[in-house]
Amino acid sequence: MIDADELPIVRPYVTAYERRERRRALFLTVEGVDIGPDIIHGLRAGAAS
Repeated sequence: MIDADELPIVRPYVTAYERRERRRALFLTVEGVDIGPDIIHGLRAGAAS
């Protein structure tokens, strides 16, 4: 049996907000607008490869 008291507390609304923020930053980066985090998925956003 799983003891709920031993499970870590998870706040899915925080992670959902962070995901929306990253998606928005990725979309705007593709469109040429430089906002949001500089590093996404370990790579600098907007950097030429």
